[in-house]
Amino acid sequence: MPPITNPAASQVWRRVSKYALTPDTPFAVHKLVAAAVFRDWDEATLGPHALWFPHPAAAARTNLARFMAAHPDLLLSHEGGEPPSGLAQAYDRLHAASVDAPQRFWPPVLRELRVGWHVPPRGVLELRGGDPDAAVWFPGARLNIAHAALTGRDPDAAAIVWAAEGEPCRCLRVGG
Repeated sequence: MPPITNPAASQVWRRVSKYALTPDTPFAVHKLVAAAVFRDWDEATLGPHALWFPHPAAAARTNLARFMAAHPDLLLSHEGGEPPSGLAQAYDRLHAASVDAPQRFWPPVLRELRVGWHVPPRGVLELRGGDPDAAVWFPGARLNIAHAALTGRDPDAAAIVWAAEGEPCRCLRVGG
């Protein structure tokens, strides 16, 4: 059996990510620190470590990659307008756009997710007095969550799955 060289890495990562890394820390720094913490992790013995990054080929087939390919304008607004050099850089730029330009970022995301507002919002974000805790997202919007969850879906898709104690699972379909 190979030696376990860093069994405490998960605890180290837990502390570093809680006390040293903040949401303002660039994602690239998070990845760099994680690579250092888990450098000696023996996956064959310990299993996958606390952070998982998909194989690039698998990542390229995700809904997020498809969204980024469909909305290159969200990725070009940073770092001089040059196209991203790969999926990881595209993700970093998309994240930056979500923070730096929410008025531009959220409309295509909500269209992609097919959010059907009962009453559409007046905008994306209202900042009140510079206090982030007083910010209002999607001001004036009303959303019927049941309608939004079930409308426009495959009628054969599961809407509710449940099981009484000791009984098999039952399923109510979107279409009835």
